[in-house]
Amino acid sequence: MEMTNLIRVLVVEDDESQASVIRMLLKTELGAEVAVAGSCDEARRMMSTGTFELVTIDYLLPDGNGLDLLEEITAAENHPAVLMVTGHGDEQTAVNAFKHGASGYVVKDKRMPTLLVEEAKSALVKSALERTEIDLFESRGELMSVYEGIVDGVLVADHQTRKFVRTNPAMCEMLGYSESELLSLSISDIHPPDELGTIYEFFEMIFEDETSEARSIHCLRKDGTLFDVDIRGRRITYRGRPSELGMFRDITEHNRAEQALMKSEQRFRSLAFAATDGIVLMDDEGTVTYMNPAAEAIFGYSMEEAVGGRAHVLFAPEDMRDEYASLLGAFARRGNGIVIEAKDGGEAAKAEFPAMKKEGTRFIVEASGSSMLTEERWQIILTVRDVTARREAMDALETSEEMFRKLADASAAGIIIYQGSKFVYVNEAAAAMTGYARDELLTLDFWDVAEPGFRDMVKERGMARQRGEKVPDRYMLPYVTKDGDHHFSDFSASEIEYQGAPAGIATIVDVTHLVRIEEELRAANAELQGFAHTVSHDVKAPLAAARAGVEAFKQLVEKSGDEFDADLARELPEVILRSLVKAGDLVEDLLALAVSRQGDITSIPVEIEKVMLQVADENDAEIRRRGGSLSFDNDLGIILANPTQVYQVFSNLVRNAFQHNTASVPMVEVVNVGDETPGVHRYMVRDNGDGIPELLMERLFDPFLAGPGGGTGIGLAIVSKIVASYGGEIRAFNDGGACVEFTLVDRV
Repeated sequence: MEMTNLIRVLVVEDDESQASVIRMLLKTELGAEVAVAGSCDEARRMMSTGTFELVTIDYLLPDGNGLDLLEEITAAENHPAVLMVTGHGDEQTAVNAFKHGASGYVVKDKRMPTLLVEEAKSALVKSALERTEIDLFESRGELMSVYEGIVDGVLVADHQTRKFVRTNPAMCEMLGYSESELLSLSISDIHPPDELGTIYEFFEMIFEDETSEARSIHCLRKDGTLFDVDIRGRRITYRGRPSELGMFRDITEHNRAEQALMKSEQRFRSLAFAATDGIVLMDDEGTVTYMNPAAEAIFGYSMEEAVGGRAHVLFAPEDMRDEYASLLGAFARRGNGIVIEAKDGGEAAKAEFPAMKKEGTRFIVEASGSSMLTEERWQIILTVRDVTARREAMDALETSEEMFRKLADASAAGIIIYQGSKFVYVNEAAAAMTGYARDELLTLDFWDVAEPGFRDMVKERGMARQRGEKVPDRYMLPYVTKDGDHHFSDFSASEIEYQGAPAGIATIVDVTHLVRIEEELRAANAELQGFAHTVSHDVKAPLAAARAGVEAFKQLVEKSGDEFDADLARELPEVILRSLVKAGDLVEDLLALAVSRQGDITSIPVEIEKVMLQVADENDAEIRRRGGSLSFDNDLGIILANPTQVYQVFSNLVRNAFQHNTASVPMVEVVNVGDETPGVHRYMVRDNGDGIPELLMERLFDPFLAGPGGGTGIGLAIVSKIVASYGGEIRAFNDGGACVEFTLVDRV
């Protein structure tokens, strides 16, 4: 290949080692003739005396900004393709480069060798196709080989037929077609139907104006998915026919990144505007670029007054400005990490500093700072909080702390202070209540002594209280002693400031004996009332009927001859038997109801499928008599529970479902619903009847409530009590019939 046919590239880079790497890559991969300029001025001189097909520009140069040189080059007619090559990549810099006409953007990282060559190939072909008839382009071997390897897609469409007559591998891959498939299609096949009008207008504009600026459109892949592309077009003659050439670049990820950047900036502005802490942004020289309303209130400056001023002059007391200026200088040299330095030379996430308001008042702020890189300049994000009042409160607290400790240690109630997640103070009464030594309690998280089921609640409320959020300040709190005993406490808490930071203080009074007495009295009273009603009415009624039957039978036996009624003699024993059976059922249910409250029954693994087989067998005769069916899942799981109580739950629910099912062919189904919580088992029993009457729905599980289908009115109450004794829940609803959903928790 003669020298005149070589691709000529100008590398604008002041770092000699970087320039050598870029020169070697382009020469090796493209066979290019590469010249190097170390500054903007040198680049201008070389471009004025020679012709280049590609220019790479570093972002920061000794005598200017790479973006300015980029804009200057792309403003000229028939300008070469330009790539921005930078050491610090960020989304905003990339957006600015493309807005100024860059053909590509490459970051100097481990991917640079691959990305630089790909972007260079794409930029060269794009630029060459915009200036050259494709027939001549195809005749130039070195450009044609680049054309076949570029990452941008190329399509040539006949102007009259709008069918594709030329493409490249990148376009085939982008659309998902083979080359032969793609060349059998036309423009309408690769764009959404509702956008074809706009597409045709674009190509007509190309034909009239010869070329066009880049435009964002949608393309359709072979599989029907949409994606975003930037397209540049040019009118050309291909094999003697008027045609349009399009260069396609998939910008889907670029658009997503740009949208993410915009959303990120919007979120920052929204959060900063609503933040209660002051937020101040500064550049690496300490010049204020932004402050939120909270910072305006803290320092007394409006944002308009502060922006452009030096932070150490605006916000620092006069006698400390030099010291603050030196901190900014240290940051500028370091360029990353936390910017607030501790006095010992290390770094601290937060520190307190003297500050000064606009009107001259000296006060204390708590400040923390970090840095971010924006357009190759370090920015400081400073968060400040006026802690003057807190400091005063801390002083007052320190003064009274000794008095507090004396009073707390003399208190009969438990008193604790927690900060963060830990106890920081416990009195002797709290230690005695929990069974831990005071030193042991100070190693625990403050929620560790609560009942396991209440720990998340205690943690959330305790942490929220320290954040100043409103949470309940008094409630009954179950807790566990060191020995594993379960107790109840009357828990009262409030927020305080302890040693300069938010904390919570609580008093704890053990009320276990009161809670247990109250629970026992309430349960006993409720069951006593139900029992009295059942004995006085439900049991008394069948016994009275049996007694009346016996008296009638006695009188009948004393009669003889024509006065003796044989039919009545046969009927009376049946009446007596039914009455006695009903009374016996009531007594059995009352005994089951009493047993259902017991919480100390031995638990073993219970296979629910075996329980259901027993229930099905016991109800088989009734099911057959009514022509119905009982179905249940094969995998109903295993529960750690008392077998008798589990049987009572499923037996009562199934029996109740059949008893009150009004369907001509009654069907009952038992389903393992499943639950994500370990140790919790959720089931549903449903039938195909008319459902539960609304009037009964709220009282369905009350003891001694008998429905229209008869029964003792105790079965569902037994189920409810057993479920509750296992820490479960139960609910009834209608969904194509009556449904009862309940949970049982493994009893360890």
